[in-house]
Amino acid sequence: SLPRSPASRRSGRDLDAVGRPLVDKIADTLGREIIEGRYTPGQRMRHQELTERFGVSFGPIREALRKLEQERLVDIIPRRGARVVRL
Repeated sequence: SLPRSPASRRSGRDLDAVGRPLVDKIADTLGREIIEGRYTPGQRMRHQELTERFGVSFGPIREALRKLEQERLVDIIPRRGARVVRL
């Protein structure tokens, strides 16, 4: 069997160095970047790019984007993904 990549081993229940769930850390980072204008209104947030960037599987990215949707920073469109909203 092939060795598992770090992304396939890490879940949203894993904790970062200060004991926060990774999902919260990812959501906080992305939320800050949206507010700072690193993502433009209407820009897609691609799951594949985010899983590679954060070294996690699809699940934690999905949960982080759901948190951002609750904070009204992104819109999640079924079968289309997430888009940054206009602030």
